[in-house]
Amino acid sequence: MMWVSTNNKVLKLLEVLQGVLKNYLDSLKKESVVELFSLFESIKYEGELINDRYGSMMIPIEEPREYPPKHVYDAISAIDYLVKERVSVGAFDSSYFSSEPHLLVPIHIISVGYWYYNYGKGGGGNGVKVSGTFFLGDGIDLELMVKSVEEDAIRGIIGELVEENRFMLFDEAFNLTYTLSWAVEKRRNMAKKVKSNLTICVNEGVIPVAVFHTRSQDLMRGIAVLANRDIKDLPNTSDAMFMRMYLKNVGSRSPLFMIYSKPVRDVNLDLVGFYLKVDTYNVVRVEFPVSFKDRVDMIHSVVFSQAVLGNGFPLAMQRAHDMAVITWDERKIIEEAIAELLRRPSIEYVLSKKELSKRWPIV
Repeated sequence: MMWVSTNNKVLKLLEVLQGVLKNYLDSLKKESVVELFSLFESIKYEGELINDRYGSMMIPIEEPREYPPKHVYDAISAIDYLVKERVSVGAFDSSYFSSEPHLLVPIHIISVGYWYYNYGKGGGGNGVKVSGTFFLGDGIDLELMVKSVEEDAIRGIIGELVEENRFMLFDEAFNLTYTLSWAVEKRRNMAKKVKSNLTICVNEGVIPVAVFHTRSQDLMRGIAVLANRDIKDLPNTSDAMFMRMYLKNVGSRSPLFMIYSKPVRDVNLDLVGFYLKVDTYNVVRVEFPVSFKDRVDMIHSVVFSQAVLGNGFPLAMQRAHDMAVITWDERKIIEEAIAELLRRPSIEYVLSKKELSKRWPIV
C-alpha cells in the first residue's frame, strides 16, 4: 500500500492568511470608518439607564473628540513633568509555574515582580514575591490565588511610594469581561479580589490605574446602544483599531468613558477609562475607579509619560514584568529541582507520555 503525504503546510497557511487579511482590510473601508467617526461624535449620553443588551460597553461622559496631551511630548518633558508634579509610580506583574495535567505532581509557584520610583525625591527599587502551593483545582483557581499574592505585593509597594501624587499601574483589565464565560461564583470571587486590591490603593491615597492592550468592542457596543443601531450594522472593527485611526496625534486620548461591565457591576465597582495613543500604531486602554475621574488629566499625563520613557509602553510596567516573568531557563531549573526532590533520575519520570512525545518526538 502506498503512503501519501503532502508537505506544503506552510504554503497553505500563508494562502489562507492572505485571504483572511484581505477580507478584514476590506471591512475597514475608509468611507465606512469616516461615517463611524461622525456617528461617534454625534452621540450623547443623557444619563438614562443602560440596558443589559450587552455584557460590557463603554459610554462617553465627555464630549466625543480628541484630547491632546498637555504636558508631555518627549522623554525630557516626561521626566520634567514627573519630577515637577512630585509623582511616585509603582507597578507589578505576575507569572507562574503550573504543573498542568502533564506534570504528575500538582504544584504551582507564583512569582509577582514589582518596581517603583519616586521622581521628586529620587530613588526607587524592585523585587519579587514568590509563593507556592499544591492543589487539584483548575486554571481559574490558580488565577484567584495569584490575586492574593498580588495583594501582598501591593501593600509592600505602597509603603515605598512617598511623593505627593502616587500611582499604581496594573497590567490587567479592571472590567473583567474575560470572566464572562466563567462559573458565576468564580467570576464573583475574582471581582471581589480585584475590588479589594483597588480598595487597598484607594484607602492609602494611591490612584490604581489599569493599562493594557485589548481587542474589545465595548465602544462599538456603546455607539450601537446610544445611536439605536445594531452593532452588526457598524464596521467590524475593534475599539483600539477605531481609536488608532480617530486619534490623529501620538499622546492624545479619547473622551472619558463610563465602563459598563457585568462582572464588576455585580460587586458595585464603578470604573471609568479612556483610550490613549502611545505611538503611531498602538493604542492602550486605561481604566481607573470613578472616584478619580476629576484627576483624568493627571492620569493621562502620568501614563503617557511612562509610555514615552518605555518607548511605547509604561516603563514601570516593563520593569515589573522583567522581575516577574519565570523564564524558560528558570522553568527548567524548577523541573530539575522537582525531579531531585522526588528522588527521580530526571524530569522524564514525572511527565506524562504526551508531554514526553512533544519534547522528544519519535523520529
